[in-house]
Amino acid sequence: MPAQIEKRIRLAPERAQYLSHLAQKYQVSEEHIIDQALDVVFTTAEPLDALIQRVGRVSRSQTGSQAERPEIAQSSDEDDFKRYLRQIGILAPKQTPVPAPSPEDRSPIPIQGKPLSETIIEERR
Repeated sequence: MPAQIEKRIRLAPERAQYLSHLAQKYQVSEEHIIDQALDVVFTTAEPLDALIQRVGRVSRSQTGSQAERPEIAQSSDEDDFKRYLRQIGILAPKQTPVPAPSPEDRSPIPIQGKPLSETIIEERR
């Protein structure tokens, strides 16, 4: 077992409750949950940082009193970035659009009473 260092952290009450809930639900220690969460953070942080540096287009908003926030420039590099986020499971996979049915697949639905088009024309008058 690797050496361990004790650290004290502060959590908001709702996060502490949720941490306890997860530990009870999965019957593991809170330390185990935190360790797993840090593994996720550490495994995604380095590749994301490397990708941002490779893209090389991080700009900072410097208008007035707004806090500075890094933004990835809009380009094909952004598509690469999103593709990477999908690969590591941070973004959901792209949904392929459902094609519209062809005109041959369409047929009128039988209804009782007068045609719907007549009702619409009457109501417009």
